[in-house]
Amino acid sequence: AADARASAEASANDASKARQAAEASANAASQARVAAEQSAAEATQARQQAEQDRQSATNARNAAAKAREAASNARAQATADREAATASRKAAEQARAQATQARQAAEQ
Repeated sequence: AADARASAEASANDASKARQAAEASANAASQARVAAEQSAAEATQARQQAEQDRQSATNARNAAAKAREAASNARAQATADREAATASRKAAEQARAQATQARQAAEQ
């Protein structure tokens, strides 16, 4: 009977140890699951940040292209303005010359 009792206690101890090991294993699995979820959340944030960075770079490239186009348009407008001023100056010089000729003809 004593042997049976000792055997039963040993079995109970073994069962208790097995239950503790199972609980420890479950805790470790739970911690691993939490860590995996955190890693997944961090990866999602990193992907979102990368997408925002790509969009910002695209916006910057588009803004730079618009600025280059505006500068080109401004240069073209400045050239057209210079050409118009030159034509106006030449027309004024020609009108002055004609006026001078007319005055000289009138004086004769």
